[in-house]
Amino acid sequence: MNPLLILHQAIVCLQRNTLRSLLTMLAVAIGVGPFIIVVSLGQGLYAAIAAELDKFGLQTILVAPTRESSTDASQMGSVLVKAPRVKLTVDDAAAIRRDCPAVALLDEVVPTGARLVHDNRDWYTEVHGVGGDHLKIGPEALATGRFFSAAEARDGAKVCVLGLTVVNGLFPRKAPLGQILRADPGDGGPQVPLEVIGVLAPEGLSMVGKDQDDKILVPFSTVQKQITGRRSISFFRMKAHSEEEVELAQSQVMSTLRLRYELRDRRIRGFRVETLVEIKQKIARFLMAATAFFGCIVAISLLVGGIGIMNIMLVSVRERTHEIGIRMAVGARAQDVLIQFLTESVVLTTVGGACGIVFGVAFVYTLTSVGSYYSQANLPTLVSGWAIVVSFVFSALVGVFFGLYPAYQASQLDPIEALRFE
Repeated sequence: MNPLLILHQAIVCLQRNTLRSLLTMLAVAIGVGPFIIVVSLGQGLYAAIAAELDKFGLQTILVAPTRESSTDASQMGSVLVKAPRVKLTVDDAAAIRRDCPAVALLDEVVPTGARLVHDNRDWYTEVHGVGGDHLKIGPEALATGRFFSAAEARDGAKVCVLGLTVVNGLFPRKAPLGQILRADPGDGGPQVPLEVIGVLAPEGLSMVGKDQDDKILVPFSTVQKQITGRRSISFFRMKAHSEEEVELAQSQVMSTLRLRYELRDRRIRGFRVETLVEIKQKIARFLMAATAFFGCIVAISLLVGGIGIMNIMLVSVRERTHEIGIRMAVGARAQDVLIQFLTESVVLTTVGGACGIVFGVAFVYTLTSVGSYYSQANLPTLVSGWAIVVSFVFSALVGVFFGLYPAYQASQLDPIEALRFE
């Protein structure tokens, strides 16, 4: 039998019950559309995050304190082993520089917030207490002026480097370099005078709409002594000499810190030493798990739609019993009838799947366009080709699986009994 003729007859038969066919296709589309949306947004988000992380370079290593616990299983039961609280210090940074030759650069980071005051203007912004290697690690760059040295960062020099948004807020009609502003920590303490020695190159908005130019860079020791009053460092940013030495640098830093804090129990770390590659892998695993979770929900939706298709096809077989008898009486074989009904089932699911794909793609682009317009953020979107192919193929397989039994039932009808059916 001609495949095009079978397809034409299937479409004609489905058009006889247009509303029922449309509702069936809608059930499939509702299952496929959300899958396209979730996968597209997930992959777009990962691509955007990966692009942001790649600005730092693959040699980047992050070190941060953590408090973790582990369970030691023994014959007496499980014993909870708690890690001691680790606080990173300037001495830790000095030890890493001394004992970790694979580490090329190290940045001590102490983030906080403060109100900045100049003349009759004030501006609340993020204060990044950083070390002298901050710009060398990136991704920021200097537009004008200079950056403070490692000695200034260590000795608590009262200098700062401003982001462009802060410059526009505090110095709208004057050059910022050489000006003195005051940082108010907000705890009732005295305001800290800071000389502006540089201005950062503009970075613009992040992918979530955050103004990356609304910040001030200050020597970390100045932030510790004058603003926060805390002696500890929040985290270290490091850079290995090359990508080949990243794992070696990671191992050296881990060994150095374990030795300094006497962490002999291998089950306890007390701090995280993570490379940029490991961070990207964690994000990828999380997004993959989220996609798999929503994929399972979509699969359940499609299965429910498939059950509906089976029900409708069984009703269709009953309604067209007389027609099937006539077809067989004029020479149609059982396999021709089976193929005919199976084709109708597959047409329902594939057309529904295609509509779901179109809806999903359109929804994603509309969502990102509207979101970008109102939030001024570059919302990530990445419509995946494999997701479209998987969705279409899976919807077709649903049609085959759930349409096979009704089609088989139709092909097994006795022609004479079918002709007698009213």
